[in-house]
Amino acid sequence: MIHKIVEPTKIGHARTALTRTEVQYYDTFGFLILRKHFAQDEMKTISDEFGHAVELEFKDKPFEKDLPTSERAQCVAFTDSTTPLLAALPEDPRYYKIAEQLLGGEIIGSQCGGCLYVGDTRWHPDRVPDGRYKTAVIDKPKEYSRYSNHNFGCKFALYLEAVDANTGALRVLPRSHQQPFYGELRKIPGITDAENIHSLPGFVCATEPGDVLIFNHSCWHASLGGKSGRPMISAGYYAYPRTEDQAQELSETYMHGKILSRDYSKGGKESESLSEWDQNPNQSLLRAKWIEYKREFGYYNYKSESLEEELKEP
Repeated sequence: MIHKIVEPTKIGHARTALTRTEVQYYDTFGFLILRKHFAQDEMKTISDEFGHAVELEFKDKPFEKDLPTSERAQCVAFTDSTTPLLAALPEDPRYYKIAEQLLGGEIIGSQCGGCLYVGDTRWHPDRVPDGRYKTAVIDKPKEYSRYSNHNFGCKFALYLEAVDANTGALRVLPRSHQQPFYGELRKIPGITDAENIHSLPGFVCATEPGDVLIFNHSCWHASLGGKSGRPMISAGYYAYPRTEDQAQELSETYMHGKILSRDYSKGGKESESLSEWDQNPNQSLLRAKWIEYKREFGYYNYKSESLEEELKEP
């Protein structure tokens, strides 16, 4: 049964819902692979749009896969005017409907992005550690463990090239999204060191173009052996906060994301204007709702220069 979940035998290119068994698999292990979720003609358009976005963003500094100077990932955010399919990907029901199903109701989507990755990726979850930041949305700094809520968010990853254990496929630690396993991993000395990628028994999520890997933001993951310039497109979703603690974490996550976006952008500079995606030029009602949610939890309040003064190490 598990083999059929990870390697489905019945494929459809318009799936907007998971089976009960697939949801159970995701809840249990923290990840799920949807094989051939996109048709090959769509993948051609997706690949072309990704290449166009990278070319526009880094036209004065093209990525050279064979040069040692290309040591830094090049990341782009997709816009409606230049990459219409990818800009609208978070609003595709094959993504957001499944995210609603996995996160248990109302969600908040975000702009889709892509990267040309370099080198190995160390073990980490996609969540900010407890107590790292002070937020302006809920000014009540306190000690609490947010990881009792393991359904904070999820990420959809779409690799444009075939990847396996030797070429940079994502490795996950099954069940690491759940306590107490999550917390025990945090306590392992050197778990995030590069030399320890080999040390943990991760499951290799080998994929082909058209496959979509979904993983819980709390699930520990890494990659190993990938070539420089391997392309991946990701879209993330958060569960709409139901408690004060959940609201604080989302606010802190937005804060952290602003800093990362600046660091990965061309020249390491933060844009002074509202992104085209956030301007919602096509008046998408779904995106408009997400934009209001982002405003509610402080996304548009933050500038990375002032944020770094608020960083609080645990």
